[in-house]
Amino acid sequence: MAKIKFYLKDSTQSETAIYARISYGATIADTDSKEYIQLKYYIAKSINPAFWNPKTNRAKGTKDFPEHPEFNSRLDTIESTINSVFLKLENTNIAPTNIIIKKELDKILKPEIVVSKDETPKDLFPFIDHLINTSPNKHSTLKSFKVVRKNLQDYQKAKKTVLNFNSIDIDFYNSFIDYLTKPTKGKNKSGQTITKAGLSKNTIGTRIKILKTFINEANDRGITVLPDYKKKSFKVLKEETNSIYLTESELMKMYYIETSPESLKILHKEFFTDKLPDYLAKVRDLFLIGCYTGLRFSDLSKLNKDNITKDNTINVKTIKTNQSVVVPIHPITKQIFEKYDYQLPREIVTTQHP
Repeated sequence: MAKIKFYLKDSTQSETAIYARISYGATIADTDSKEYIQLKYYIAKSINPAFWNPKTNRAKGTKDFPEHPEFNSRLDTIESTINSVFLKLENTNIAPTNIIIKKELDKILKPEIVVSKDETPKDLFPFIDHLINTSPNKHSTLKSFKVVRKNLQDYQKAKKTVLNFNSIDIDFYNSFIDYLTKPTKGKNKSGQTITKAGLSKNTIGTRIKILKTFINEANDRGITVLPDYKKKSFKVLKEETNSIYLTESELMKMYYIETSPESLKILHKEFFTDKLPDYLAKVRDLFLIGCYTGLRFSDLSKLNKDNITKDNTINVKTIKTNQSVVVPIHPITKQIFEKYDYQLPREIVTTQHP
């Protein structure tokens, strides 16, 4: 029988996915000997790492996570389902492989994604999943699809309702916008309850735009939808924003921060030194390169000497648009490149808020 243990995908996140690590014996055809093979299978559950017990591979029995009995019961059910799949394969003399096991588990645990190529789900959330799994859009676009899917699921839970295409009308639109605008309660990485600010008009507008994309796609595929999404009142919200920027002088002060008497006082007070800590120096340098090149952090993360041309420019194909751009190299940019021998520190180029 298979050995099954549950693990967290990323214990540094405030909410992380859970996967089952399935170890099983498979016979090697040429030698008839057995070897253990592992399959990492993600289940449709997630948890705050603060509530996870890595020794038992289950949720902690704590009052801060009152639903832990039901949560662990579901994990037990999933483990039993995995074992039943192996038993079924054994009884039908089918040699287990990762592909076969995953396919069998998907049929039971993720029926919404087990759809034939010619069949499109008719319900809202299975349809969104189908769209995400089959769409040729870029990763960043699919990530936005998943965000809106979660918004809709959270709304459904908060309002104690069931969403489908036949419930997305003007009344829903107004209620959904109101929901996204208001602050919500959540958990931080330590499991503490915090209040999250409501979304801005432009962010909500992006969510509505993606929602209209879902409905348009469904309509194009013959799924019955309400016509309200085409009305003027079902609009994508927009508002003007103020562009905040740094002047050339301010950028120079940031670069030469260790020579300014005023800055030195702060360094001495905060870090007891006249040198900027290494991790902050890296953040400062990468921020300045972003300012002087206009490149996104996703593009900065892959810059190296090969991107520098003989005519003193940076040539890079951007991830978001897949287009090549040519950027003149500012003297400060060149100095920073040379400081790191054209290998920019990558361990901190993982977020737009280092």
